[in-house]
Amino acid sequence: MPEGSLESIIDKSATIFVPFVRVFCPGITKSMTDIGQQQPTPRRLVRVDMHVHTAWSRDTWADPVRMLRKAERVPGLDYLCITDHNEIGGAIELARIESPVGIIVGEEIQTTHGEITGLFLKEYIPPGLSPREVVDAIHAQGGIVMVPHPLGRIVPSKLESKQLFDLIDRIDILEVYNARNFIAADDRRCEAFAAQMKIAMGAGSDAHFPFELGHAVAELEDFDSPRDFLEKLRRGRPILNVRTIWMIHCVTLPCSNIKRRVRQSLGKPFISPLSKLPDVPDQGFRKPVR
Repeated sequence: MPEGSLESIIDKSATIFVPFVRVFCPGITKSMTDIGQQQPTPRRLVRVDMHVHTAWSRDTWADPVRMLRKAERVPGLDYLCITDHNEIGGAIELARIESPVGIIVGEEIQTTHGEITGLFLKEYIPPGLSPREVVDAIHAQGGIVMVPHPLGRIVPSKLESKQLFDLIDRIDILEVYNARNFIAADDRRCEAFAAQMKIAMGAGSDAHFPFELGHAVAELEDFDSPRDFLEKLRRGRPILNVRTIWMIHCVTLPCSNIKRRVRQSLGKPFISPLSKLPDVPDQGFRKPVR
């Protein structure tokens, strides 16, 4: 990524701005240095950031490889779930690269009634299907269904409440911690709801820029398959390391508008659809290569 690129400027600005917010708004966030000073994860456990975007999403310019290289420098981060909006090309691109950070192929899919995330995917799922059709498509390829930010009051794209309750028996994971959700009460409500419904609890940074990686993770025993992941996640725990400063949304939204205008001016998608990309990893993930 060129030094003068928009993404590079945003990332550097955030590095300077986060310490400033720490001083004047204590409790909102903390630096990545603080994360590194936490207790080290026992060797038998792994930490997974279950919600990460790259430039394949409509609302960020974050280069996929740069996101991966940044993740390699985040202490204790073992896996990324790449969950781009309506695309899995970025996830497959990173799954082909040997790295000490493992990759789970995912997609945050816009249904007719809000977003549903598929994890451990082997095939692209197009947007615009009903929630039930998307859940069927995820499970048909051996994937896992996660509902992102299910009770977030400021998330217009969340899955509608009626659909959430109608499909509750077929949902595998609820994202109880989303680091971009700055209303802590929403997280507490979601955690209580997941516990009541006996659904596995997930956590993700919802990172759109490299500095956000690892802000929220799930900690669990290492796994060998999608089903093994889900079983061990039930015994694991979600961790919120950092609540990302709310002003980051003021950057994400303009990115979305700019990319939409570029698509319109070119008369074609910004990036080619994944259906043209072969070699999806077995079982929809790649383990860390150390």
